[in-house]
Amino acid sequence: MELKEGRKYKDRNGDTWMCVRVNLQKEAHCQADCINLSYLASAEVEYFFLDGRYDNGGTNPRTLVEELPPPVLGPSLNELRDEALRIATSHGFTDASVGEDIALMHSELSEALEDYRACRSPTWYEYQMLGCDPSTFKTFNAFEAEGSERKLGPYRKPVGIPSEMADVIIRVLHFCGKHGIDIGRAVREKMLYNDSRPFKHGGKTL
Repeated sequence: MELKEGRKYKDRNGDTWMCVRVNLQKEAHCQADCINLSYLASAEVEYFFLDGRYDNGGTNPRTLVEELPPPVLGPSLNELRDEALRIATSHGFTDASVGEDIALMHSELSEALEDYRACRSPTWYEYQMLGCDPSTFKTFNAFEAEGSERKLGPYRKPVGIPSEMADVIIRVLHFCGKHGIDIGRAVREKMLYNDSRPFKHGGKTL
């Protein structure tokens, strides 16, 4: 069976597996590392599969028999990464250093904090309507906007904590695009690892 990174599979026992890494895929053979999602809390190791079969010499070999359909999603993180890079590059934002890019990520979180300090809720999200005359400035709730009000442009700027969170993500994606980081895989693997850790691991309270 040809395995694909990020896809989920069922084995003959009914357990669900996720392919986290394809090591080799040629000459009709597929070598891949998978993790058992049905026992994720206790299984922090990856299992090596060859052509969809896993056998450690024990009494419980596994054979993947069914590829589960992917969820219906929007663009992948890597697709958004490429689009963020395209937009930034087309507008001339190409010269920041690694340190400057990371500082700019921090700056977007600081703007979100300033909104919160101004007593705005985390869900406060509006559009600013800008014009040449300051008296034409106004805002309205972006979540309640309909029709033409939802059409963004140079005079319709999203503001609020959700918008600042979006800016953080856009900055991160732009950075990943500049440096060729497979952020989709990195997020997927880190979330799987986090899910495998004990409750409030490390004695942390937050």
